[in-house]
Amino acid sequence: MSTPVSPGGAPVPTPGAAPGAAEPASSGPSDPASGEAPGPAPGNDGAARPAPAVPAVPAVPAVPAYFPAPAGWPGPGHAHPAAGGPPPAGRRRWERMAVTALVFAFGFFPVGLILGIVALSRVAVSGERGRGLAVGAIGVAGAQILALAVFVPYTVLDDDPRGDRASVAPARPETAEREPEDGGAGGTEISVFELTAGDCFSTDVERDESDEDATSFVTLLACEDPHGSEVFAAFDVDEYDDFGAEYPGEEAVFRVADEGCMDVLPSYVLDVWEIPLEVTWSYYYPEERGWGYGDREVLCFFGRTDGAELTGGSLRGREDEMSPRALRYLEVTGPLDALITREPLPEDPVAVRAEWAGEMADTVAREADALTAVAWHGELSRLVDELVAARQDSLEHWRAAADGTTAADVDLRVETGYTTLGVEIEYEIRALLDLAIG
Repeated sequence: MSTPVSPGGAPVPTPGAAPGAAEPASSGPSDPASGEAPGPAPGNDGAARPAPAVPAVPAVPAVPAYFPAPAGWPGPGHAHPAAGGPPPAGRRRWERMAVTALVFAFGFFPVGLILGIVALSRVAVSGERGRGLAVGAIGVAGAQILALAVFVPYTVLDDDPRGDRASVAPARPETAEREPEDGGAGGTEISVFELTAGDCFSTDVERDESDEDATSFVTLLACEDPHGSEVFAAFDVDEYDDFGAEYPGEEAVFRVADEGCMDVLPSYVLDVWEIPLEVTWSYYYPEERGWGYGDREVLCFFGRTDGAELTGGSLRGREDEMSPRALRYLEVTGPLDALITREPLPEDPVAVRAEWAGEMADTVAREADALTAVAWHGELSRLVDELVAARQDSLEHWRAAADGTTAADVDLRVETGYTTLGVEIEYEIRALLDLAIG
């Protein structure tokens, strides 16, 4: 997620350890072809000498009770015969390193992996028991390494550390204001990806300027305390336009961000006229680098035009402080009020200002139709009728501004559009509904 735009712009598997087939221990030299014991070996003088007697191999004690034999293996006192051959004369010892490797594979898998490899080679040379344990240790450790190789990149590259943040629709303004973990004293440092609608924050987190992620951290503050910004919406750009995998460019993202933030702003503040003149709104948006990691979220927030701190609490409106008639009026007129807050600057290109004028014409027409569709009563009904007439009279000027080709032409038409919009009638209506009048 980028710096803000100024106004206008696997569980680890646990495989079982399957034992390998044990090789029979040799009880002495023999002739594999005849099955008979060889005769005396000749000496240097050619005379036959008697072969030395082969001592009997003593039986190895059974495995201690605190180390039970793996499942499927014979218990103490039972030999594990090799395929197609007779059982060995005695039990072979366990390779201790294989046992140790299996233990470490579950507790400290890098050591378990190394010990398992060493134990496997030692078993192959010495003929001792433990091949299955060594293979099991290697398998368990390897599975954990594989799981980390999958889980860590997934966690790091996940575009949404909070889970469903980037998929939140404009209904997000209903989110309750969140208090910092420390109760507000000094704030709580969090990732910008953790912010939700209703959060108040400042971007004064001290970080190394060479850190590319420095702007990804903010200080969460209580809205009752002085703060730099207040989040009023978060939404996914794909809810407005299916851009696909390729980055569409900043201009396309700006267009969607402007539209999405304006859609949500009235429902958050309820009355746009309550927003102080020195307060504007901006947003964080996905840059090309973040787009490649799956970032699609736009985060809309309020801030002062002079960069100073916001004071006086949250800008969120409260329905319980307004009458049903006032809420209905604000619902109808809110979109136009929000669009007016995004009027382009005088130095912006003529095409940009003309495009905004066209949006004004469309919004004014929709508002006039919506006001007429509502059943107003008494004095309010008369005033609304007058406001609708004024709105309709201003339409020709907004449409002419949208068709303007020079700065002077657009400016003149916009100014006339404002003067004929019926703002003076709105003051009367707002006074009657006990709403802000400036």
